[in-house]
Amino acid sequence: MQADVELVSTGNELLDGRIVNTHARDLAAALADLGFRLTRDTTVPDDQAAIRGAVADALQRVDVVVVSGGLGPTSDDVTRDAVAALAGARLVMHEPSRLAIVDWYTRRQRPLNDSTERHALVVEGAEVLPNPAGLAPGEELRIRGKLVYLMPGPPHEFLAILREHVV
Repeated sequence: MQADVELVSTGNELLDGRIVNTHARDLAAALADLGFRLTRDTTVPDDQAAIRGAVADALQRVDVVVVSGGLGPTSDDVTRDAVAALAGARLVMHEPSRLAIVDWYTRRQRPLNDSTERHALVVEGAEVLPNPAGLAPGEELRIRGKLVYLMPGPPHEFLAILREHVV
């Protein structure tokens, strides 16, 4: 099966030069091995309207969209919110992910706060993709009959979920 894929990368840190985005390189290489091709990489700020618009635009062009970044616990991590709004869904707590987060913090004797558990919020109806390299799980969902993957932004987490679940 041949398919075109688009990447939507989110994060102010990518746009202001604080972080070099390696996701397009890594995703394109993984896709090429499977006969797929990455046709576009769009980077947008941590803004719900910008994220929602970029994903909606990508869905008009391709059947598979990968969205990276914005799944963490801070107030600027709004990718889930934007994609949930686009899908007409709500965010729900994924209990197995929440318990894994609590366990991670407990084993390291680090204080757990309310915002930390935001890592475990997922778009209702999404298939949760466990993150072997971090706290925020990936997600696979369908919007308008097309496949959308939500992936964490840290490169080692992006790669781990890409290799274990997406590819």
